[in-house]
Amino acid sequence: EKFGDRLSAALIDETIYPALSNGFSDINAYLRELTLKSMQHFAPKLSQKTLNQSLLKFLARLQVDPEPSIRANTTVLLGFIADHLGEASCKRILLNAFGRALKDQFPPTRIAALKALVATKKYYSSSEVANKVIPSVSPLCIDGVEEAKQNALSCLEVFVKVLREAAAASEMEPTEETLPTETKTSSQGYVS
Repeated sequence: EKFGDRLSAALIDETIYPALSNGFSDINAYLRELTLKSMQHFAPKLSQKTLNQSLLKFLARLQVDPEPSIRANTTVLLGFIADHLGEASCKRILLNAFGRALKDQFPPTRIAALKALVATKKYYSSSEVANKVIPSVSPLCIDGVEEAKQNALSCLEVFVKVLREAAAASEMEPTEETLPTETKTSSQGYVS
């Protein structure tokens, strides 16, 4: 934590990460979790290649880890590093990862997914919001855990606002159907 900011990106990417990544596969759950938590400090300095070809593969495995706290922290980390992944990776990975986390039996994982969805809202089109996000979040509005329920309701409010803004923006943009066509006017000024 204290050294992460002072280390060069090349050192982290070429030397530290390859050794550290062994911890993702360790049989000891505590070491897997510590490795995962350390990525918060190192991931911003990893290259796109390392992030996309290595780290995301480890995170996909950790998302189905038998340890519930590892699943929750994986979801938190995905939300945290989204800005470093690149838009194409975000589009390909985030909705699927958070959708899986929303169905997790461990309440902190569901809560982390709700918060991560809101934090990464800029990566979702209005179509994805309407067809994937809202239908995935809605069942949590009646979750048995009060914190999950409240976060789900807040999440829905955010995404309904996103849809309202998209609808207002689309009303202002001319489309093929709303563009004026050539019309013939009669001598009395009526359109025929």
